[in-house]
Amino acid sequence: MDDNPSPGAGQSTDYRELREELARLRFDVEEEKSRHLPVAASQPPGITAGTSIDERIATSGTPEEAAKWARVRGEIRRQDDVIADKNALRKAQLFSLRAKVGLSFAGVVVGAGVIAAGLPVGVGLFCLGVGLSPVAPELVANTFKQIFGKSSDE
Repeated sequence: MDDNPSPGAGQSTDYRELREELARLRFDVEEEKSRHLPVAASQPPGITAGTSIDERIATSGTPEEAAKWARVRGEIRRQDDVIADKNALRKAQLFSLRAKVGLSFAGVVVGAGVIAAGLPVGVGLFCLGVGLSPVAPELVANTFKQIFGKSSDE
C-alpha cells in the first residue's frame, strides 16, 4: 500500500490545524483585551498575546509555519470581509425599509390632504393608493379592482 495519505486527508489535517491556530489567535486577542490573564503556557516561546500575525510570520522558524500563519491571516481577512459585507447589506436594507415607510407615509398624508382640501377625490384616492401600495399591495390592488372594475393585467 501507499504510505502517502490521500489529498483529502492532508487538506483535512491542514484545515484542522488552521482552525486550531485561529482559535488560539482569537484566545490571544481576548486575552489581550482583558489584560487580567497571564500569557498561556501552551504558546511557543517568544510569542506573546500582543504579537501580530505579521510578526509571527516574520519570526517563524520554518517555511511551513510561515505558510500556516499566512493561511490564518488570510482566513481572518476573509471573515472580516464577510462581516463587512453583511453589515453593509444590513444597513442598505434598513435604509430601504425606512425610505419605503417614509414615502408611504408621505403619500398617505398628501392623499388625505388633497381629499380634505376639497380637490378632486380621484386625485386624493390615487395618492392614497400610491402611498399604501408599498405597505399593503394586495389591499390596494383589490380596492382598485372594486373601484375601477378591472385588474391591472387588463
